[in-house]
Amino acid sequence: MPMSWDQRHIRKAEQKRLQQWGIAEGNCTMSFVPAHDGWQLAVSGYSSQPTKGLPVLLCHGMGANRLTFDLDADISLARYLAAQGYDVYTVDLRAHGKSEKPSWTGRRKWNWGFNDYVYQDLPAVIDFILAETGQKQLNFVGHSMGGHPVVLPGGAR
Repeated sequence: MPMSWDQRHIRKAEQKRLQQWGIAEGNCTMSFVPAHDGWQLAVSGYSSQPTKGLPVLLCHGMGANRLTFDLDADISLARYLAAQGYDVYTVDLRAHGKSEKPSWTGRRKWNWGFNDYVYQDLPAVIDFILAETGQKQLNFVGHSMGGHPVVLPGGAR
């Protein structure tokens, strides 16, 4: 039986911790978007009908993942914005959360850095969201390192 994306990109110990801590995402869709260099990036979509305004992309910080924005129903920014009528997306940048992980023996190595987030990952995710929503722009919220790419010259697009 082929592995699901969730099983392939989340280590078993990580899955076990999420279950032990009772962490579960809200009602969202999961897509896997190829970065411009081929890494598979997890993108969660939260939507409310009818939608208003531009879609919102939430990008996590260095030592985090998409659950920064959807850890619990009472404190979920993703669910709150969706309830306000926005199409909301959270991303797991390469090697975070449900996105593809590097390994010493696999096809994805540890030879990437911050510039890959800026020029490979985020542009692909933004293109995906704009295609999904039919919009020409989006709102971007970044936490810590996740906010840096959009202030760099040419960053994220």
